[in-house]
Amino acid sequence: MARLRPGEFCGFFYSQADMFVAGKLLGKEALGFYSVAMHLASLPVQKVSGILNQVAFPAFSKIQNDSATVKLHVLKSVRILSFLSFPVLWGISSIAPEIVQLLLGPKWEPAILPLQILPMIMPLRMISNFFTVSCGCDWSP
Repeated sequence: MARLRPGEFCGFFYSQADMFVAGKLLGKEALGFYSVAMHLASLPVQKVSGILNQVAFPAFSKIQNDSATVKLHVLKSVRILSFLSFPVLWGISSIAPEIVQLLLGPKWEPAILPLQILPMIMPLRMISNFFTVSCGCDWSP
């Protein structure tokens, strides 16, 4: 049986805390619209992070003893991630009404506002995920 480490539990709670709060404060219907918007906003993050995690961890594991090289590659990677993620996700934010109308239909219009807000912070979440992987090399047993 796999053990749940405290860090994994905290990470899960951190990633779902907004759903708990939204569900408590806004109600079930608004939580549904928020949840759909969150799913759409985080699709690019999930796709890129999945690929990035598979590549970054082994790459940083190989250079973990050379802190100057690690710093250089972390900085370069954050610049590339920022260069790609900010325009894409902020673009999603700017065309949120069209995305909702095209993909979901008019009954999902209340999801437009969350879909305009959530992609604005997703690049930071993507970079945060990258830091977890790139800095995790020293923490592994």
